[in-house]
Amino acid sequence: EWALRDCGFTLPRGRITALVGRNGAGKSTLLHLAGGLLRPAHGEIRVLDIPPDTAAARTRVALLTQDKPLYPRFTVADTLLMGRKLNASWDGSVAERVVREGGIALTARVGELSPGRRTRVALALALGKRPDLLLLDEPLADLDPVVRGEIMATLMAEAAEREVSIVLSSHVLPDLEQTCDWVMLLRAGRVELSEDTDTLREGH
Repeated sequence: EWALRDCGFTLPRGRITALVGRNGAGKSTLLHLAGGLLRPAHGEIRVLDIPPDTAAARTRVALLTQDKPLYPRFTVADTLLMGRKLNASWDGSVAERVVREGGIALTARVGELSPGRRTRVALALALGKRPDLLLLDEPLADLDPVVRGEIMATLMAEAAEREVSIVLSSHVLPDLEQTCDWVMLLRAGRVELSEDTDTLREGH
């Protein structure tokens, strides 16, 4: 059975795209393919015009999944140091700002942080890479509305200031409506719609 089929699309740079669709539509599969965690069984996928499972793509694409894999015994400072060692394009000022805006101490252990603060640390790691494309697979699902709003504001600033292209998969539809300016609908493994949200609202 196909998870995704005939799934070509183009997204505009520096925009926040809402990736929507029912459970099983293929959202996570698409993001994991684009982030290089999965390889297609058939056909090919290209992101930023290069295969996503290459070193060139990994320096330009950041993927944040719902489970947000972090080392619980590391301090926040250790975690950011790891980011610096693993990424040639690392920008510590961006990562530290994202942490600082959440009121998180660099000396705190990751495993002792609340879910919202862990998400912020994971986001700091992703944004510290200075990616051209940031893929977010349900990262806000376990957060309260206030923290979700703060993190969405951080994402909007990154998209506006540095033209980072962001693709956000979420079931929290009010977040998407307020912050995303492009929408892509997956249905049964195919792209049903990919359009500017203002154009979409005018048409409906």
